[in-house]
Amino acid sequence: MNSQSLLNDPSNVESIKRICNQVLSDIAPEELILVDQVVDIFVEASDPNGNLKVVDSSYTDTPLGFGSNGELYTTIIVPIIINTLSKILGTFSDVSLKQAIDIIKDGRDKKDLKIEIVINEIRQEITIKASNSRVTKKKSKIIADKVLRIIANELSK
Repeated sequence: MNSQSLLNDPSNVESIKRICNQVLSDIAPEELILVDQVVDIFVEASDPNGNLKVVDSSYTDTPLGFGSNGELYTTIIVPIIINTLSKILGTFSDVSLKQAIDIIKDGRDKKDLKIEIVINEIRQEITIKASNSRVTKKKSKIIADKVLRIIANELSK
């Protein structure tokens, strides 16, 4: 599944918004008011080939009165969640998706080492993408774990 097909389905867009709200409620609750707007910007900006167009992520917290001078977490988290969901749904079949969800939620499973390796690669990708957005390495790892756990919970519904 590519990003475009994910973003074409309104129920997927609502899932993305729920996942963003859950992640941001832990790491940047003051940005919750921005989730719908930022997700809608990404939905409008995706191209027919399923690629996310570059969206201006130079928004800073200062004009909103959040007191920081960094990028908004919302503009960092939304594309990470869209890409991660696309990758998970595109990589795993229905059976292996259930196993992947179980591994994310419960930890290691030696029977499904190949799936665990893929999950760890996805976790590493998220960490790198977050780190590239001026988020500390420690915070990037926390974001990666939260994103994967919340996506797993959302997909297990």
